[in-house]
Amino acid sequence: MYEPGISYRTPYSNPEAEEVFVPDAWRPAPLTRRLPAIVLDVTAVLCLMFGSLYIGELIGAIETDSSGEYTSGLSLLFGLVPPLGYYFVLLAKWDATPGKLLFRIKVVNHKTGGRPGILWHVLREFGMFIDWQIMGLVGLVLILSSDERRRFGDRMSDTIVVRADPEKRKGRYMPLYGVTRG
Repeated sequence: MYEPGISYRTPYSNPEAEEVFVPDAWRPAPLTRRLPAIVLDVTAVLCLMFGSLYIGELIGAIETDSSGEYTSGLSLLFGLVPPLGYYFVLLAKWDATPGKLLFRIKVVNHKTGGRPGILWHVLREFGMFIDWQIMGLVGLVLILSSDERRRFGDRMSDTIVVRADPEKRKGRYMPLYGVTRG
């Protein structure tokens, strides 16, 4: 399958090149899986954020003024900690959020196909602020314009979102463009 001493890179650009076996770790997840996962995760984060703010008001830890604006510094604690915990605790544990798990996709290191690590996840999610500009249009354009379907956060952290299908699909033959002897 793989020859020793050859480094296989992500095979997407040159259709005239020879074909090699490519593991699923290098196959980008389609938009039909990514977009519903994003919608599910954003919905869960918003529910967590507003739910925790509501609970903070109920127990009296957060106060609002007559216009409904939060006046307590604890509102930041109640509004930010649950959503950040949702992303970073789950990404650190499983390299996926519930949306990614449900739609069988995961985040992997672009070069190795392995786990990216928590610092790479933090960098990737920080890039989401740029991706979500203009109602998510920046991220969508970057995903659609890339053969590997990588948004800005993926490019910043050198990660890629791939299929996480069970053993039935172990890989396929695709054109290879980056073979280096090593």
